[in-house]
Amino acid sequence: RNHDEIKSINYEKKHTTFNVLIAISATISTAGSGNWNSTTPDSPWPNGIVPNLVSDVIIENDHTVTVNVTNAECASLIIGDGGGVAYMNFSGLTPSLTVTGNVDVGFASNHGNRVGVLTFTSDATLTAGSVSLNENFNTTYSEINMAAGGTLITGALAIAGESSVGATWTPGIGTVEITATNTLPSIIFTNFEDLHINAGSTTVASNITINDDLIIADSASLILNSTVFFTVIDKFTLNGSECIILESDTNGRTASLLSAGTIYGSGTVRFERYFKGGEWHYFTPVIQGTPSNCFNQAALYEYNPASSSWSSIGPNDTLTLLNGYDVYFKNNTTVSIIGTPYQGSKNRELINYSNGYNFVGNPYLSAVDWDNGSGWTKLLINNSTYVWDPSTSAVSSYVNGNATNGGSQFIPASQGYFVSVLTGGTAKLTVNGIACTHHDIKMRAENSKKNSLTLKLEDANLYDETVVYFDDQSTEYFDGQYDAYKLDGNSINRTTIYSKTNDGKDLSINAIPENRQGNSIPLYLSAGPGGLKKLSVSGLDNFATDMDVFIEDLVLNKMINMKTGEYSFMYEPIVEEKRFILHFSYPSQIVENNLTTLEEKNELNQISEITTYFNSSDLIIDLTNSKESNYELFVYDVLGQLVVQKQIKTKGIETIHIKGKDGYYFVKLVSGNDVHTNKLLKLSSF
Repeated sequence: RNHDEIKSINYEKKHTTFNVLIAISATISTAGSGNWNSTTPDSPWPNGIVPNLVSDVIIENDHTVTVNVTNAECASLIIGDGGGVAYMNFSGLTPSLTVTGNVDVGFASNHGNRVGVLTFTSDATLTAGSVSLNENFNTTYSEINMAAGGTLITGALAIAGESSVGATWTPGIGTVEITATNTLPSIIFTNFEDLHINAGSTTVASNITINDDLIIADSASLILNSTVFFTVIDKFTLNGSECIILESDTNGRTASLLSAGTIYGSGTVRFERYFKGGEWHYFTPVIQGTPSNCFNQAALYEYNPASSSWSSIGPNDTLTLLNGYDVYFKNNTTVSIIGTPYQGSKNRELINYSNGYNFVGNPYLSAVDWDNGSGWTKLLINNSTYVWDPSTSAVSSYVNGNATNGGSQFIPASQGYFVSVLTGGTAKLTVNGIACTHHDIKMRAENSKKNSLTLKLEDANLYDETVVYFDDQSTEYFDGQYDAYKLDGNSINRTTIYSKTNDGKDLSINAIPENRQGNSIPLYLSAGPGGLKKLSVSGLDNFATDMDVFIEDLVLNKMINMKTGEYSFMYEPIVEEKRFILHFSYPSQIVENNLTTLEEKNELNQISEITTYFNSSDLIIDLTNSKESNYELFVYDVLGQLVVQKQIKTKGIETIHIKGKDGYYFVKLVSGNDVHTNKLLKLSSF
């Protein structure tokens, strides 16, 4: 009291008043277990004095306090301070506790076993300035359990203590309401039943799932850091402007928001997309009515499939759903687009003019899985996708589990991409929410197919890739479900590598019908800068260990075993060059000549309709059942040196004496497009 009041009160009254003040403002530690409001001898409080709004309360370990009234209150609360476990729970009809300050569940210390357990019941409410779930070095951990229901209203949720593991948060069917600016911890609080953001800005820095509803008030916002996967299982309600903000970073990632339910309310979402300056980027709108004015400082183009040309987009235009756009900013720029995001099933009719390519995009706030069969209808559309990657100045392609230049089955939010359509009617692309998924992919993966080989051509700081793989459902012609065309991206600063179908179509990904001995695939190089190039392969572990992979350099007349490492060569640019042949070969079986007849050799070493094997130092070539009668023979040693080159014009049996050392030799027979290869072991002592 102030000085004048104290002077006007007699001594006894002053003395009594001071005693009461000290009693209600001191820290109150439990003396045992019992109900919060109990004043009888079984009260948990010393002398039966129930805490009030200015009391700092500590529930000691091995004690249990039950909130059984609707108006319990205190200034702060620590559940657990000592050598054991302390408990607080609720009982009765709509019990409630208001804590004006912080609630510590467990004590933030590594000294002893200071563990707390907070358990809600149905209709129970805890309102606090903040709640901290604390951890320590124990085998028993603190926990907050809302499995039975209830509501937690707090200004902040936090984690404190000496350990980063152990504490338990069980959301159950309870509701958490955030009432002040807050950053949700990066661990523990990863799952909520119902989450209400009532005030302030709540920042999310780690993946979180809302099992039921998300509600964001008019004056509140939810900020998702760029690496966050945020999932709402049911529905969410947005009541204000920019209720949810999806941040983007300079690494090309934007936060991912996935919801199986419907967006309610009149609120909006702010979607951010970072564009690196000086590069072209594919884009598609994810916000309804996205204005072209968002790109006033950029060059913005759309693709016209009828003429295979690009058209500039001017100001005051609206970007079209499921339409791709090419964007160029001179300087690094983050674009913010505010509005209502697209949801539900979306479709677009496509046309096959000129080359059949159409520019589309992912219209959702999360990635989509191109291989999710339930999420797509691809009517008269090939199964491949194509994305320009400005970081490599190359087109990334993907089909049937195989990718080049960083392509992937997962297409990020707002990513534009090309598809190719078939003739014979109106093509239509339909995508729905089932295709949506979270995936850690930057804006613009590895091959998942068995028997898939990636060839990488490196040129200074740039590279290009092509893939060859085996699939029994494919053919030697273009297969829309298994092959991907080669798009060079109109780059003149890079040499590209690709294969061709039998009908002359350029492929970035080529499916071969059979994985058998003797497969040979020509590889082509496009025009590009000359100089030193490097060719390497990956995926050798996808094949049988006894499968050999050779590259034949047609210009330098060399055979290179790619299992021994990369191959470097000089390149003189021309319009197009059939530079290499890729050979797959199993080692020939070793046969004891004195015990094996010619017929048995034919059966053991049969490669299609041509048989080749060694008889001591003699190479036997049986063309009796061959398709052609005119073959050119090439024999290479293990170093890739040409040992024999000879024209064979017979359909009978040819014997050629090989003077070289014993060891493996590579045999190739060529007649037009008919190419047969084999790796044979020469043993003169047999």
